Amino acid sequence: MGLPPFSSPGDDYILKHFETDEGLKPVLQLGAGLRYWLRPTHKLSPYFGLGYAAQWHPEFELKFEYIHQVTGEEKEFSLEVPALGSPVSLLDFNAGLRYRFLRQLSLQTGAFYQFKIDANQPGIPRFWGIKSAVMYEF
Repeated sequence: MGLPPFSSPGDDYILKHFETDEGLKPVLQLGAGLRYWLRPTHKLSPYFGLGYAAQWHPEFELKFEYIHQVTGEEKEFSLEVPALGSPVSLLDFNAGLRYRFLRQLSLQTGAFYQFKIDANQPGIPRFWGIKSAVMYEF
């Protein structure tokens, strides 16, 4: 996932969990791609798409919580993770629906699946999600 190496505070400690400082990992993404509309002139039009995305990972803080196996004592540590030097390249597959409610306005929603093109790059190896948008066409 591109996390830096971290070590236990001792042999008798195990990692309980870790999380980012604010609960979210910051990611900046820029993407480009193509979509094929199955019924482009209809009010309801499904689509399939393929694209490329570049992700930049800014610096963030990780918090670790360890627990002692014998005593149950908990220890917390923080680690500042530096920004990645170069963007992560991802392949993007997507599909969804567009509903045109006015001549130039439409609602669009769909799912996407992205994975790293080069498995040796740091970062999240693959993920999926849902996107929604209000679109103005000119």
